[in-house]
Amino acid sequence: MSSTNPYLEYPLRKLGYDQPFYEWETLPDRPMPEWPEGNGLAAIVVVPLQTFRFDAPPAPYRPSGAPSKEYPDYREWSWKDYGLRVGVFRVFDELDARGIKATVAIDAETTRRCPRLVQEALDRGYELVAHGVNGTDVIHEGLDERAENELITSAVATVGAAAGQPVRGWLSPGRTHSTRTPDLLSAAGVEYLLDWASDDAPVRVHAHGRDLVAVPLSHEINDVNSIWQMHHTAPAWAEQVADSAALLARERDQGGRVIAVTTTPWLVGQPHRIPALRMALDAIRDAEPWMATAGEIADVSRGAWA
Repeated sequence: MSSTNPYLEYPLRKLGYDQPFYEWETLPDRPMPEWPEGNGLAAIVVVPLQTFRFDAPPAPYRPSGAPSKEYPDYREWSWKDYGLRVGVFRVFDELDARGIKATVAIDAETTRRCPRLVQEALDRGYELVAHGVNGTDVIHEGLDERAENELITSAVATVGAAAGQPVRGWLSPGRTHSTRTPDLLSAAGVEYLLDWASDDAPVRVHAHGRDLVAVPLSHEINDVNSIWQMHHTAPAWAEQVADSAALLARERDQGGRVIAVTTTPWLVGQPHRIPALRMALDAIRDAEPWMATAGEIADVSRGAWA
């Protein structure tokens, strides 16, 4: 970008947001992947399973959903543990009742502490995605590169060992990144990530080595964001999911659309929220998408870009 004022000139200035990770293209102006059987709409459901540290430091910040009071916060810590002890089985049952294959984002600590949950997911044919070392230790620019790399590689190795095969996907705790994260993920063998919400279709993310696929995961219809942070009711969240599914279904003739919803067991696995969870999942199913895992979406997308 040229300017008569050299102060405004710098190498990252480009169309759209100034970042080096993906090309800025509006959705109607770029080629779309074609999902199986010509379906223009795909759907994924992500189930995050996390263990939060009891002694979580407040700096640099606590991610959404992490216990927020000073140590020891028994009330919130046990509430989150409810998701791993009770809520997850309700969420899995509702998914199974509709024939939905989940993408389970699980951190290394939960993988070690809750092998029963890992086996439950594998028995159902769900896909496991690495979700950090725990739900509390976030990635940020001030983190030493060696420490960030250790966080990523240890999480990928631990979850991969439990899954019995290499882990291909990544979701950061709190969706946190540094400017190094895509390169470190690619070097660790990760092929796709679920952290970015910049599109309704997959995006190619530049990284040293092999480029990554950003599988879109909505922040707006994330249950924690809608119910926990925005203080919407559970039925309102379900209505948001339904409205999203309906609109994206109407856009399916343009191809490549993805509706991606997060169902967090400690939140929507509560007894009084199960009716809303059912409403949300029914709305997704009724849109007649290709029900996929995040890895399946990444594979088709990468094939379309080849």
